[in-house]
Formats: sequence, structure tokens, C-alpha cells
Amino acid sequence: MVRRIDELQAAIAEEKARLASSGVLSDPSRTESRLLKLMDELAFVVKGQFTEIGKLKGRVRELENAAKTSPSKGK
Repeated sequence: MVRRIDELQAAIAEEKARLASSGVLSDPSRTESRLLKLMDELAFVVKGQFTEIGKLKGRVRELENAAKTSPSKGK
């Protein structure tokens, strides 16, 4: 999923460059400028969430592996 977010961020960067070259981004009150800024921020937040989820999955795997390798108590 992170790869797809990277692709989305690349598409946003391309659109940002296109709009900047046409002068649209110089006017922050334009709808295109505001929407592009929101899309960029949203993609950044979503990518961060997937990164954090990946870290949590890693921690869970570490705990599961530790539980498998440690001798069980009470048996």
C-alpha cells in the first residue's frame, strides 16, 4: 500500500509542477491550489499512518517470536 501512496505523491508532485509552471499556484485563494495542498497533506498523513502500522506489526511479530522461543510457565 505504501507503494501506491508513493505513486500518488509522485502524481501530486507532477500536478503541482504543472500548476506552478502555469502560475496557478501563485494564487493561494484558487480552488486548484487549495485542493492540491489538501491532497498533498492527506497523502503525507496516510503514508505516515501506514509506516506506523508497519512498525506496530513488527513489534507484534517480535513479541510472538519471543513467546514461541521462551519456555512456557506453569506446564
